[in-house]
Amino acid sequence: MKTSTHLWRWLTLALLLALPVGLIAAQGADNGLRLGSFDVQYSGRTYDAAADQTTFTYLVAGTGQPPDLSHFDLGIPVCDPALDVVGYSPAAAVSFGTDPTTGIDGIKWDVPLLMTDTRTYSLTISGNITEGAVSVAVKAGNGFEAGTITGPACTRPAITLKKYVSTDAGQTWLDADIAPGPAAPLDGQVMFRLIATNAGDTDLDAIQLSDPGYDLSACVIPPTLAPEAFFECTLGPFPVAEGAQSNTATVTAAFGGVSVSDTDSAHYYGGEHPAIDVEKYVSVDGGAVWHDADAAPGPQAVTGHDVAFKLVVSNNGTVPLTTITLADPGFDLSACAIPDLLEAGDSFECVVGPTPAVEGQQQNTATAAAQAGSASVSDTDSAFYTGGGEDLPVVIVIEGPVVEIRGNVIVIYGFEITLNPDDPVLVALRIGDYVRVGGGLGDDDADVIVIVASTVVIVNVNIYVNAPGQGTVQVWRDDSACKNPPPPWAPAHGWRRKCE
Repeated sequence: MKTSTHLWRWLTLALLLALPVGLIAAQGADNGLRLGSFDVQYSGRTYDAAADQTTFTYLVAGTGQPPDLSHFDLGIPVCDPALDVVGYSPAAAVSFGTDPTTGIDGIKWDVPLLMTDTRTYSLTISGNITEGAVSVAVKAGNGFEAGTITGPACTRPAITLKKYVSTDAGQTWLDADIAPGPAAPLDGQVMFRLIATNAGDTDLDAIQLSDPGYDLSACVIPPTLAPEAFFECTLGPFPVAEGAQSNTATVTAAFGGVSVSDTDSAHYYGGEHPAIDVEKYVSVDGGAVWHDADAAPGPQAVTGHDVAFKLVVSNNGTVPLTTITLADPGFDLSACAIPDLLEAGDSFECVVGPTPAVEGQQQNTATAAAQAGSASVSDTDSAFYTGGGEDLPVVIVIEGPVVEIRGNVIVIYGFEITLNPDDPVLVALRIGDYVRVGGGLGDDDADVIVIVASTVVIVNVNIYVNAPGQGTVQVWRDDSACKNPPPPWAPAHGWRRKCE
């Protein structure tokens, strides 16, 4: 279950002024308090880099003196953007907002605790969250005791790194994150440029830059880096190495006791590089518009009416291709004019159909293959469409960044989109993800789009889902950061190729 603090409504300005949680330095808070007949101890902060989550833990212990604890409150800072609570323990009898008894805004555990018992409480927040000062309260008997203790702060330290490669003596810099990157002649040279930027909201220090295989001693690294400030370093030139090359740089920095880091890779291919690309398009209007429908549902077609496909094959390598083949199961491609030789940078296309549309969700995948000497290359691409009757419901496809998540409702470009609450994509979604969704207008409100779960695609991140036990779903996000290794059950071939 995921709860976002932006859902809470802070009640009055007076309360905010009275409880300036998260705005006090951590050293202004206590790590241990005696509140009435209970001791409250801050047990520390842990950051899970793989999940990008921070957990704050507390131990509440009775002193043996009555009365028993009724409930325990922990304040959560009012931040912009709001802190995103993704977990808490205990999981029972939890509520968020303002406790009318203690006046504390945050999380309330309404779970009794005997005066002789102890219990651990924890709060997990998305991101690398620093320590600050928050309000805490123990309700026991007819009254309550409150104080200030170390807890989450609004400060979010972050650093980003971009690595670029140049094969033309620095005239052009390419963000070659994906292999193979640009081709470089074996008698040429390559250069790299590293740019580190403070992407957080506080100064960073203890900055270090590393890149295995290269000497970075000439890089000028500042002692501190203000928010939005950056520094850069140019490496090389170096002789071109033969074959596929990948280099990964790492930057680290610190704010207080919190460490932040980022990695980025640059690829190039030394020498001749064979490659082929196929793109498949679908048209449901006689070829007036061609859709690069890589994901469901694709355009709608009335069953029995014509649909057509267009295959575009390109040589995106550096050497000529021969023995070119084109296949598409279910379609006869014998009329396609396939050249005997395809020079680097050239392409050809073939239109298949028209053919009658089939009812339901349809997917067709084309494959192109070729030879470059003894090397074999291939590529695939799919096209989707949905077939139905004349009264096909209107399908709306929206693609854009997620700006808000409320339970199983996401917001894109101001539209509230309802997802299937059992869709594992919900577990993986993050604010800022670029998502493609398809669905129909809701019955009651034209601004509400009801989404079928199978049409939800996170465009910029690969998602792997595993259900190892009844009711248990594990999700891993391949965000292309080598610092986020996949679990053993995730195929993650792209990550492994890049990072291992």
